[in-house]
Amino acid sequence: MLITRQDRQEILDAFIAKHGKWDPRLFRDEVRAGQWQQAFGWFTWEESDAADRYQVEEAQRFRGGLVVRFGIETIHRGKVVVVQTEAPAYVSPPETRHAAGGYRALDPDNPEHMASFCGEAGVALQAWLNRYESTLLSVDVKPDVLAKVIAALETRVREAA
Repeated sequence: MLITRQDRQEILDAFIAKHGKWDPRLFRDEVRAGQWQQAFGWFTWEESDAADRYQVEEAQRFRGGLVVRFGIETIHRGKVVVVQTEAPAYVSPPETRHAAGGYRALDPDNPEHMASFCGEAGVALQAWLNRYESTLLSVDVKPDVLAKVIAALETRVREAA
């Protein structure tokens, strides 16, 4: 049975609503037990340690690539401008990652969620800048442009704390 991206999104949304986070092993176990029958065909059902690890990877891929779409309002010269954007539908917050906190649905209306996501973006962008600063210089772009973006992201995190 073909399972569409929309089907996967609906199943994952329901799973997260039920458990409050994404847990690939629990998802796999619930699919095996028949709770999410549409997803059953997504998995390879062999009995071995390797199959167990593979099924967890399949559960991770099930979540992969799904997004949440939302608008961000700004005011320019007295006019409200809404920019439509998207972000990963499920994120692993850095602040709970060390304790295997799992994935949670990203709520763009939740300031704590967005501050955490901004923090993650700032870290990733800084890592990118550390590695690729020379490429910017080679195309005559000043790295301080990205440094300002990183600083703005870090400011958002501090303001939310």
